Amino acid sequence: MIFLYKLYKAFIDIFYIIIKTFLSSMMFMQAILNLSTVIMRTHGYSKETLGIWIAMAADEWLRGFIALHRWHSRKWTSKSLVANEA
Repeated sequence: MIFLYKLYKAFIDIFYIIIKTFLSSMMFMQAILNLSTVIMRTHGYSKETLGIWIAMAADEWLRGFIALHRWHSRKWTSKSLVANEA
């Protein structure tokens, strides 16, 4: 029974991380898409596809820089989803 509880707890932790990452990514891309659409429409362009590409590229670059910063800070080495049982 303890195994099932720990499995359930790990599933909830991972599910929360995935949903949080997905939602923050979608909100950021939507904000960039809206901003790029406004900027392009004020300059006479009406290419929503270009705005989508700009939003996707900005999202990938931003998350890449955040991941690179986290990797070099090495904060992830002290984090653990499963407690060490000695």
